[in-house]
Amino acid sequence: MNVEYIPAFYAAFAVETAVAEIRPGIGDQAAVGEFVLWKDLKVFDFTAFTRPGGDWKEVVSHTRYDFITQMQDEISKPVRPFEKQREYIATQIVAEYLREHFNCDAVIYRSSMIKGDKADDRNIVILDRGIKFVGNGTDQVLSLASHDVKDIVNIVYQIESGIPF
Repeated sequence: MNVEYIPAFYAAFAVETAVAEIRPGIGDQAAVGEFVLWKDLKVFDFTAFTRPGGDWKEVVSHTRYDFITQMQDEISKPVRPFEKQREYIATQIVAEYLREHFNCDAVIYRSSMIKGDKADDRNIVILDRGIKFVGNGTDQVLSLASHDVKDIVNIVYQIESGIPF
């Protein structure tokens, strides 16, 4: 969501999603933190239409629904390391547009690394507004409430059945 060298704070709503996003290997360790929000944020949530429990009949007929769902699919598409520069341009433009024209402070989007109902698969990126993301006191957006170091002991890949060899 952010252009190189422009700061942004990336987080996830579940530990499993946060760890999956950094793509560690077996034997690696991942530091995971829980944060407290100190400022109200104006958030654009790309996942709002796809979360269970909503009655979206009227929303689906909205003229922007197709664009929002297509953009959500684009944001959540896995990007390989060698594709990063090219593949992130569209999402960077959309994030910048939301920040500049709608004064959004953050964007919620679905993870490209977690699929299904096993964990909350949402991520959030807090966009640069010229104030510290994390620190002590109340002059920043977040403060660290707790942290833990997780040992990566297993990685599970679910494979879709396809054409037999």
